[in-house]
Amino acid sequence: MLHRLRQVAASLASREVVGVPTELADTPPTARLFSALAPHDRRHLVAVHRACVVAGVSPDIVMAGLLHDIGKASLSGRRVNLLDRSVRVVLARWGPELLSRLCGAPAPGWRFGLVLAETHAVIGADRLAALGWPDLTVAAVRDHEAHVTEGELGELRRIDNTTP
Repeated sequence: MLHRLRQVAASLASREVVGVPTELADTPPTARLFSALAPHDRRHLVAVHRACVVAGVSPDIVMAGLLHDIGKASLSGRRVNLLDRSVRVVLARWGPELLSRLCGAPAPGWRFGLVLAETHAVIGADRLAALGWPDLTVAAVRDHEAHVTEGELGELRRIDNTTP
């Protein structure tokens, strides 16, 4: 929980503008999804990507580092905001049953961002699979929120959780 507070503080403090990374130049649909994300999400994805490169993980996991939160923007242009993210983190820790009930379909109105925050990994993986991304990258995006501590997925999760 403390690492999430640090991430929020760091994201609010940073004003760095992040465009579409060169790694996505050959994939315009993915570049559009990346561009639709909130600025702090784009900064986080680029930072996780860089840390994955430094960690020496496989190319598929490096790309998952760049794309793991791609599902946090809807195709209609709505995105996960700070309140949605905060409510999800608090409920996941202290009210998982309530979180599960609130995220039941359909999710109209104020619950939309909360549902997007809770399901972004699956949404992002489904989008990347539809766009033809490699199976390992898609699987890592889908599972990056799982409680895995071993192997490259565990390394991606560690980097994600410690990178603002």
